[in-house]
Amino acid sequence: MIKRIFFLSTVGLAVALTAFTIWYRYGITSGFSCSGNINFHRESGILRLSTKLNIDENSGTLSMNGFVTREDGTRENVNRTIVFTSHHVGSRYTWVSGQILASIDDKLSPEMASVWFPEFYRQPKSKVELFISRLNINSVMLSGEFVPYYVCTQRH
Repeated sequence: MIKRIFFLSTVGLAVALTAFTIWYRYGITSGFSCSGNINFHRESGILRLSTKLNIDENSGTLSMNGFVTREDGTRENVNRTIVFTSHHVGSRYTWVSGQILASIDDKLSPEMASVWFPEFYRQPKSKVELFISRLNINSVMLSGEFVPYYVCTQRH
């Protein structure tokens, strides 16, 4: 009888540890948020943005607020939100932009937008691929095609 109880408790513990390991490795798609500041310098100007990223299950939003300063000193404001869907295989994610909501303050010309931003940030139904890796129980890191890297914390 004691051997049977020991065996069943060992199997139960193994199942619990396996479930936790699978959740820890792959259960990272819901309820995360991040924010950051971006500064890029090129010969054609400077891009400065504050960004906020929210991810819930299979969708998310990325808000960008800032400006591009051209080499002649003129500024063009960037103030838009990208609503996207998310699909993944393991830790590799594909985000597809749905709506790109530009504020009335967004004055970025299409020419400058194409210089500074990939299609995902400019045109609906565009894709970006990235990796999401768990750092600890409440944090993940996003890396890949879009820069900068984000370290996100889980919302409670």
